[in-house]
Amino acid sequence: MISYFKYGKGKLDVCEDSLTASVFDLLKYLPTDLFWHILKQALHQDHLPSYCGEILDIQYWAKWNAKNTSNKNYVEPDVFMRFKDFDLIIEAKRYDVNQQSNYQLKNEIKAYLNEYIDDQKTVYLIQLGGLDINCKKEDFIINNIKVLQSKTNWTSLLKSIDTIYKSYLEQSIPNQKPTILLFEDIINVFAMHGFHQKMWLQECEIFTINTKAIQSFNFNYER
Repeated sequence: MISYFKYGKGKLDVCEDSLTASVFDLLKYLPTDLFWHILKQALHQDHLPSYCGEILDIQYWAKWNAKNTSNKNYVEPDVFMRFKDFDLIIEAKRYDVNQQSNYQLKNEIKAYLNEYIDDQKTVYLIQLGGLDINCKKEDFIINNIKVLQSKTNWTSLLKSIDTIYKSYLEQSIPNQKPTILLFEDIINVFAMHGFHQKMWLQECEIFTINTKAIQSFNFNYER
């Protein structure tokens, strides 16, 4: 399906939801410990536990009871993941900066409690994309429950994925071809949505130029 869009056979309706679903639908196929390592490595602000265990459930755009929120019908988080010892809400935005809303995030926590308060599990929240430029450290206390926030953006997540992908290529680990192909599909998904892994000048190889040799070179031009 990714190749169908990559090679121009079909047109992808590029949006926030297509980016979110495409990336996490592929990441979920990785071993959970590798997925968790990639996620934590990408975070600018990390309050996630070191160990997550296996993913019990992953939901996209779940519709939660809007009681005690400003929404009328329901509250819809982008990604909701359940683990044995905790739950994780991911609120994703299309671009990297200035789209997140604390008002919306608090609504999601209130709606989560409407659905799952009896489970008495710790809940974590990730802001993915749309970060405030200052990326201030903020936690929520709602119904006497403290919700720790972690923050990252799509560019950092791509960099984390690309770093692991390159390490797999360099190590030539046997039987890892499926994982390498999966990484390549994820990187292609990012590219389709306008996110590319860049090489900064400080990362480029340095070449020394003999300026004296250039200056002494005899340029002959025909007029």
